[in-house]
Amino acid sequence: MTDLASPKICIIGAGAIGGFLGAQLAQNNPQVNVIARGETLRQLQTNGWLFESDEQRLVAKVNAVSDASTLGPQDYVFLTVKSYSLNDISALLPPLIGPHTLV
Repeated sequence: MTDLASPKICIIGAGAIGGFLGAQLAQNNPQVNVIARGETLRQLQTNGWLFESDEQRLVAKVNAVSDASTLGPQDYVFLTVKSYSLNDISALLPPLIGPHTLV
């Protein structure tokens, strides 16, 4: 694992759950990565994640990529896709997994 004060975190799935989790984590961690595609990828790269609720508004810059192999091993990988998409994303995992990675 890398520095526990700033672990490498990757979120696969930039929808509601991934967005909520990613925006929260990125507030205190500069190494939050997200794998996305299409317009979602472009928006994340340009604007970061925006999370709004009645109590708060967070804008979080993240490293958004479409190719997991550019990130290298992560300390934590969060799978925030719907269950029927797990087979589709399984090919993204090998480059993100190191000897101490938690998924």
